[in-house]
Amino acid sequence: MSSKSVVITGAGSGIGRACAVWMAQQRWRVFAGVRDADAGAALRDAAPEHIVPLVLDVTQSDQLKAAADTVRDAVGSAGLDGLVNNAAVGWSTPIELVPIEDLRAHFEVNVFGVVATTQAFAPALRDAAGRIINVSSMAGTITGPLWGAYTASKFALEAVTDSLRHELQPWGVQTCAVVPGVVRTPLWDKAERASLRAMERWSARGKALYGPAQHRRLALDRELAAHDPTDPVQVAQVVHRVLVCERLAARYRVGWATKAAAFARWLLPTSVLHGMMRRRLALPPGADS
Repeated sequence: MSSKSVVITGAGSGIGRACAVWMAQQRWRVFAGVRDADAGAALRDAAPEHIVPLVLDVTQSDQLKAAADTVRDAVGSAGLDGLVNNAAVGWSTPIELVPIEDLRAHFEVNVFGVVATTQAFAPALRDAAGRIINVSSMAGTITGPLWGAYTASKFALEAVTDSLRHELQPWGVQTCAVVPGVVRTPLWDKAERASLRAMERWSARGKALYGPAQHRRLALDRELAAHDPTDPVQVAQVVHRVLVCERLAARYRVGWATKAAAFARWLLPTSVLHGMMRRRLALPPGADS
């Protein structure tokens, strides 16, 4: 068992699972947060000597406390070398129609869950002068129509990341964001199903206003996910590099899409960028177009 240890949330599938398996292959001790015991057992089978599953829903304070106690007992005074805040949710709904409880659900996992998890493991991270990696998204760089709840939560996560970077640095705990673009994970299918369920609750007026754009949005997302997506192992490799490198940057962008989004936001005036997005969804052009 390696003397290096890391906690990874949302490790049941996608990027989180890839990170857990990759870090175990590098002989790190991985405390893998999963939503249910069956997912944890399946993950542990991938590397039984190095993966310790933790049943962990980041919105549940009792599970966070239990997980932090388990990790503290395991690592002792050596502390925790890394925390990867990866758990996230997201789906498409226009801001005008999003139920407030759905908006809260995005923030509960993507923002409040990250903060609560970081608070739970901060003492162990401080002991080891460990590192915090918040898995953000290109949606934390650029926002578009119909993804307002998700992008708002990811913009908030970027702010939380920068604040932690300032606040924990004096104790040697460094923080950064890993920013994936389009990654080949089950998230896309989950997001589409959740988006369609949300649409079923729209009023007739809401469907008339936004229905065609919503279907176009989902079709474009499918096209994007099918066009040369990043393998989640690539993200896992970046996470490993961030945990072992000597000097830490503020952000690490992974994949062509997130780099293109950052470049477009830097290069194009807001009115031009927003007009391009609305035309892609066949929305009315707007006064700034």
